[in-house]
Amino acid sequence: MITVTFNDHGFLERLPVLLSRVRNPSVLMARLGRATANNLKAHFRTKDKTPNRLGGKRTHYWRQVADSVQNPQVAEGGRTVSVSINHASIAQKLIGGEIRAKRVSFLTIPVSPDAHGRTALTFETETGLKLFFLKVGQGKTGNAVLATDRGLGIQIEYILTKSVNQDPDPTALPNMEALSVTLLSLAEKHLAQELAKATGKGGGA
Repeated sequence: MITVTFNDHGFLERLPVLLSRVRNPSVLMARLGRATANNLKAHFRTKDKTPNRLGGKRTHYWRQVADSVQNPQVAEGGRTVSVSINHASIAQKLIGGEIRAKRVSFLTIPVSPDAHGRTALTFETETGLKLFFLKVGQGKTGNAVLATDRGLGIQIEYILTKSVNQDPDPTALPNMEALSVTLLSLAEKHLAQELAKATGKGGGA
């Protein structure tokens, strides 16, 4: 599990002060948790609207990530809240790192529109094209690929490799500064609403 903590605009200093002034901290934390979850879902759905760089079949990866955002869980007497993203590969998007072939000899990296969103196993069935192994280049600098013969020439569909190093995606999560401003504003609004209600009750007694 990856925990993301942010403190833009003194978030971690200001929020406890606000919590100490509300009647029921758990209500406020649940409200902040829902706002965070909604922000995450909106961010991921916006990312999903961007076409993939190869074109071809869409996998809608970011929509799947949006659908994996869980309901907020309030804990520690109502003073903390967590929102989980239950997608198997979101951690890889956030921190990057090496991806190695497991239970297979090679990773298949799609490099054509027809290959994108398809495994090598489903490619032939779904496209009607026959894949064959090909070595491109010489010696250690050469690449093993899976290609097709489309009649007008050979088309490389996948590059085969034992591992790849993936860079972190700096846009995987929403802007934390903007989110902290939103949450603090919501907390202050919540407190103001409580104080207004209390004042109204007192004046009518």
